[in-house]
Amino acid sequence: MPIYLDIETLAQDPYPWMMRPGEIEAPSNYVDEDKIAAYVAKARAKYEADLREKSSLEPMLGGVIVCVGCAVDAADPVVVVNESGDEEGERSMLGKIERALCRDDRRSAQIVSWHGAFDWSYLAKRAIRHGHNALSGRMLGAKPWGDRLHVDAREPWMRLDSRALAGLAQAAEEAHRPEA
Repeated sequence: MPIYLDIETLAQDPYPWMMRPGEIEAPSNYVDEDKIAAYVAKARAKYEADLREKSSLEPMLGGVIVCVGCAVDAADPVVVVNESGDEEGERSMLGKIERALCRDDRRSAQIVSWHGAFDWSYLAKRAIRHGHNALSGRMLGAKPWGDRLHVDAREPWMRLDSRALAGLAQAAEEAHRPEA
């Protein structure tokens, strides 16, 4: 009974503790106070924008999970949504995912995902943040390359060489070619 899983994340504003105003200084050759203030303001805005952009790919920078797609065996997929798009919504959504994935009858089910190493790690770290220990434990069992309970479908695909990819592309093209 495999469980198919995928997550989507959203960039967030940086947490206040990430902003270190004292660390941004103008070059030592700046002497005009207005130019120093302008330089620091511009550098701070760039720093904040960079953190925001990275946050959707780094769970500890505050990027929240906005939805988790899940399908068990041959059942129709279900998407669990973070309704509010914030941390409280994420906490609630992860609780639902924890109850679904960590049931006794699903503890030994394989979790299959595309680029699973990212999804499993991200889910584990956000679950830890919100105190969902069973979910974090279920995800942290995964080795980066997968294991008996975690299958990353991206890994075999990435190991294909260019000749194999060309063959797959040709087969896909032939499969979609209209009958003559």
